[in-house]
Amino acid sequence: MDNIFRYYFRSPDFEVIQDHKSTTIVVFMHGILSHSKSAFTLTERRGYFWDVVSKFHPFDNMDFGLFSYGKLDISYLLEGDSPYNNLIRISQELHGIINGYDNVIFIAHSQGGLLAKTYASLYYNEQSIFLCTLHTPHRNKSFSVLRFKKIRIWRDLASFRVPHLFCGSVNDNKIVKPDNATLGARCYTYMSTDRSKYALGHGHLCRSPDTEFVEVLINSVYQFHYSGFRKDILVLGNEVTKSASNEIMFSSLKESAGGYTLMEFADFLSPNIDFANILKRHEKIAFINTSIGFIERLLYEKYRNIVEKIRIIDKDSGPGCAATEINNKLCEEYFSLGDNPYSSLPFDAFSFGRKSLITNPQFLENLKILCRRKNFNIQDQVLEGGDRKLRDLYKDCAKAYWDNLVKKVYDACFVGQKAPRIGVVAFGRAIFHAIKKILEDDGNRVEYSVVYELIVKSLSEKGQICDIRTVEIVASNLFRSDSHLYWLDRDVKLIFKTIEKGAAGVGRRRLCGDW
Repeated sequence: MDNIFRYYFRSPDFEVIQDHKSTTIVVFMHGILSHSKSAFTLTERRGYFWDVVSKFHPFDNMDFGLFSYGKLDISYLLEGDSPYNNLIRISQELHGIINGYDNVIFIAHSQGGLLAKTYASLYYNEQSIFLCTLHTPHRNKSFSVLRFKKIRIWRDLASFRVPHLFCGSVNDNKIVKPDNATLGARCYTYMSTDRSKYALGHGHLCRSPDTEFVEVLINSVYQFHYSGFRKDILVLGNEVTKSASNEIMFSSLKESAGGYTLMEFADFLSPNIDFANILKRHEKIAFINTSIGFIERLLYEKYRNIVEKIRIIDKDSGPGCAATEINNKLCEEYFSLGDNPYSSLPFDAFSFGRKSLITNPQFLENLKILCRRKNFNIQDQVLEGGDRKLRDLYKDCAKAYWDNLVKKVYDACFVGQKAPRIGVVAFGRAIFHAIKKILEDDGNRVEYSVVYELIVKSLSEKGQICDIRTVEIVASNLFRSDSHLYWLDRDVKLIFKTIEKGAAGVGRRRLCGDW
């Protein structure tokens, strides 16, 4: 009875229960006729819901808070306003309390889930938000505090940017899909079938959370925490190279990982991994299909005490990468020697500009093979149409190179995983669309969040919901980075422009990559 009375006459109240001076806060919110502390009190043992998750990473480094609200706030009478609360007004009150945080994770019960969704729809551009709603009556208006009509509060963009873990159980009378589950929405579902907790009714997952549910929640928050949707990106930059005793190399090519212990992205993703012990056993580690941004964020969060002992190397774009110098040498040495030292090529290397794809050794080899298969040789270039034919071969080779690259990335993303919803062709189109948007909207260098968002959105619109592992594989194979900014790999960009524009605007005497 005390909770019910206090619910009807309560001003918004916020209580901090864990303070790590973090940039991320976890907010627990109750439902109707309740209070956040009583709503999340465990039934089977002493303690609260947050005691279950606070020992797991990344919850162990986050701030925790309880937000409680009521139907009537009589303090508004002093301002000449209605004392009846609605979800928008309560959200504004909450924002005034937690607007200093970059990231907000809501764990909300029943009507509290509607409040969390309202908050997210209002402030998703200001803060990075993750929703976990428990037994929430989605699509239903709260009969207690929601008092607005014909207002479409949930925006499509919010439903994409805000990951939502929608949870219920057999104890709920009616389970409906969230109303924000639009095309591309980042909506995940957990449904408990444990009938042994039927007596707990509407409070099952709050007061006696299933072990499987806790694992799903921790994994979902872990992925959100290291994804591009998180607002604050902590990078180490050159600081990592000081007094380094270990090396971490990341690369898109296994071939460049000689002398290193090779690990895949999935080996680095587990919340339970003890990376400090791995470093003790292996001084040099190479991560394939992992971006430098992810590595640095994870090291900063979990292993601050050892980061100064680690040196991070980008094997694909460092000074030792000689692939970009091949064409320069071809052009510079063409006239410097009496005889053409590259006469074995089936085409005239000097027909190509410096910004061409033959700076890529694999592309050069493929183009040579294609020329021989099509019976094209260097003599054809003195005949009418020779350059045009070489341009066509160049374009065909670029298309084949792109198809092979897409197939390689697709296999890395989905082989051994749950059956993908899209095939390799649709996957390639989605990635092509994401690249096009990046080049159109943001130019050459963009933040990780832009890369992350456009890859996820493009794949979601094709029906493929992807996690951070998928994004990392795509980003590490197609983009280069200095850990803060990302840019499209030089050769991938040239291939993209070649495929998109064809031979339009290319001079007859010079085949360059600026197509």
